Amino acid sequence: MKLQRIIASTALVAALITTGLGIAVGLFVALAPTQVRCELPALQTGIGITGSGNCARVNIFEAGESIWPLPIIPIAVWSLAPALSLFGVLRILGRKRGFPVVLMALLVEATAIISFVTGPVFLLYVFVPLAVTTLLASIAAAPRLRHPASGFL
Repeated sequence: MKLQRIIASTALVAALITTGLGIAVGLFVALAPTQVRCELPALQTGIGITGSGNCARVNIFEAGESIWPLPIIPIAVWSLAPALSLFGVLRILGRKRGFPVVLMALLVEATAIISFVTGPVFLLYVFVPLAVTTLLASIAAAPRLRHPASGFL
C-alpha cells in the first residue's frame, strides 16, 4: 500500500507539471513570434519593382492568415486539457472515479495532431508528459478498479 501512495503522489506531481507545461506551451504558441510574414514591394506601371521586399517574424495572430476564433480555440483547448487530467488525478486521490477524466484529457490532447503549425509542439511538449501522467494515474487507480469498495490510501 505504501507503493500505491508513492505512485499516487507521483501522479499528482506529474499532473501539476503537465498542467504547467500545457499553459506555458499555449502562451508560447499564441504570443511568441513563431511565424514569418513577408511583404513584397508594389509594382508601378512601366517602372517595375521599386524596392526589395522585407520579412518579419510575427506571432500567430499578427500573421492574419486564419479566421479569428480558429487559432485561439484549439490553442486554449490543447493548453487546458492537462488541467482536466489534474482534476482526474485529484478525484483518484479522493477515492472517486477519476481515471476516465484523465483518459479524456489525453484524448483531447491527442487531437493536436490535426494542426501542422502548433500540433508538433503540443504533441512533443504536452502530449508525451500527459501520457506519462495517464500511465501513473492508471496505476494509482488500479486497486480501486479491482476492489471498488476499498480505497488505496
